[in-house]
Amino acid sequence: MPKKRRGTLTPRQRAFVNEYIRQYKEGRTPNLANCAVVAGYSRRSASQRAGETMRVPEVRAAIQEFEDGIVKEIQRRFAIDAQNAVKTVVEIMRNPEAAPRDRLNAAKDILDRGGYKPDLSAVLSTRDGAPLEIHFSGDLEDWSK
Repeated sequence: MPKKRRGTLTPRQRAFVNEYIRQYKEGRTPNLANCAVVAGYSRRSASQRAGETMRVPEVRAAIQEFEDGIVKEIQRRFAIDAQNAVKTVVEIMRNPEAAPRDRLNAAKDILDRGGYKPDLSAVLSTRDGAPLEIHFSGDLEDWSK
């Protein structure tokens, strides 16, 4: 039997990884014993072989590469959705036909997500002229009640 090159998968390992990916794409949590059976191991030893196969660094790396690709795709789609959400909020803020409360809430949302927080402090004087600093915290709406 020819020796396996380091960093490559054997045919059984490749079949195991492919079955893992197939089950994942179907929306299922991959059943590792089933992956081992599909890869050619007997049903009797499938659980043990699945555990052994999952400990092989090349197998773990192939599965991690697949999962990393899924994460990148989710991030890409989320970024597009986030851009569309911001456009929608800006449209509401700029729409003169929108209710004033909706326009104001949209503006607050934009400022809040941009990290802008108004300075809610004031320096007043007491009757004897001593400075009195007041700092408000919480939501502005809490103070208007």
